[in-house]
Amino acid sequence: MDHRRQIDYQSPRTLAKLRGFVTYGSPLDKFAFLWPQIVSINRDVNVWSAGFEWINVFDHTDPVAAKLTAFHGAMGRDVKNFAYKASPFLLYSHIAIYTNPSVTMHFQ
Repeated sequence: MDHRRQIDYQSPRTLAKLRGFVTYGSPLDKFAFLWPQIVSINRDVNVWSAGFEWINVFDHTDPVAAKLTAFHGAMGRDVKNFAYKASPFLLYSHIAIYTNPSVTMHFQ
C-alpha cells in the first residue's frame, strides 16, 4: 500500500503556495494558437499568489518553442520572456537550451 501523501494540484490551498513557473523551450503559445479549445487559458487571477511570476526562456531559432504571448494577463500580469541564443543550428536549439551553461546558469 502506498502511504505517500497525495497532493491536489488544483486546490486553492496548493496554488496559494506556488511562487511561479519557469518554462524552457515551451510550445504552449503554439498549442494555444493551433488548438485553442484544448489549451484553455485560465483567466481567474485569484488563484495565483500575489508574488506569482512566470518566466519563459526561449531561443528564436527553436522550431518548437516561442515567446509566450497568448498567456499575457492570464495571471493578472504578463509572462516574463527571456530570449537566449542556445545554439546557432535551427533544429538543435530546442535541445541545446537545456544544456547550454549561458542559459541554465541564470536559473539555478
